[in-house]
Amino acid sequence: MTPTTDSSSQRPDYSRLDSWASRPTAPTQSVDAFYVFPTIYSEDDPLNMDIMHRRDLQQKAQGLMVAQAGVYSASADLFAPYYRQTSFVALDADENMYENEYFRIGADDVAAAFDYYLTYLNQGRPFILASHSQGSLVMIDLIRRR
Repeated sequence: MTPTTDSSSQRPDYSRLDSWASRPTAPTQSVDAFYVFPTIYSEDDPLNMDIMHRRDLQQKAQGLMVAQAGVYSASADLFAPYYRQTSFVALDADENMYENEYFRIGADDVAAAFDYYLTYLNQGRPFILASHSQGSLVMIDLIRRR
């Protein structure tokens, strides 16, 4: 069987609160943290996770809001989008990962979330870019493309 991308999995709608692992409804801090969570998906089919329809994956991402990103909670409002990250099974060490079609799905989700954040949520506050593991690879891609 050839692994696939789940065609029923559409990009999260970042105008919706439920497309974010963390998004304050009324920011209270003078600075924001935009956080991209690490790899939580290791399945080999489909090659990109459908986080919007998998409560178990949402719970893993939520756990990381406490375990990793919680360090920002005392001084920053935390914005962390759900994204359709790829399984590392889809990546080939001999190719440019940043151009991999499965990696691009998740990276493009985060870029869309960041654009939405800047346009509608940031309101001119300074922000911190934070990430870990695959989230850091996605963040590097975001920075490179900006």
